[in-house]
Amino acid sequence: MKRIAKNRWSGVCLVLAAGFICGGGGLAISFAPAYGMGFATAHIPPGEFFEINTRAEAGTELRWIWHTEGGELAFNMHTHEHGGYQYLIQKTTAADTGVLTADHTGGYSYMWENKTTAPIVLRYQAIGN
Repeated sequence: MKRIAKNRWSGVCLVLAAGFICGGGGLAISFAPAYGMGFATAHIPPGEFFEINTRAEAGTELRWIWHTEGGELAFNMHTHEHGGYQYLIQKTTAADTGVLTADHTGGYSYMWENKTTAPIVLRYQAIGN
């Protein structure tokens, strides 16, 4: 992992093999050893977010499964195409699983935001095919 940039919430972005991850300044992240080998964990402080940014070819299936300990998170899938955001999925819940087929080649983001007043632990897998 490598710190690459501060984001607008005073956090950092980390480079990974499949993309990069951004999070707030107090975010703690641990990773599963390999695809299909368990869940990674992110500790998300109140008012902070955790985001995985990746690129996908059109037709790629982007999959996720996650759950929380300590409360619900606002979850969304979005793109950063054409200088703006396009939200593909938006929900607030304590667990979710799903598949999104990329409709274009480009950047896609998984994002979880803690809008509560208490820290929340996120356990997740985010997988492309």
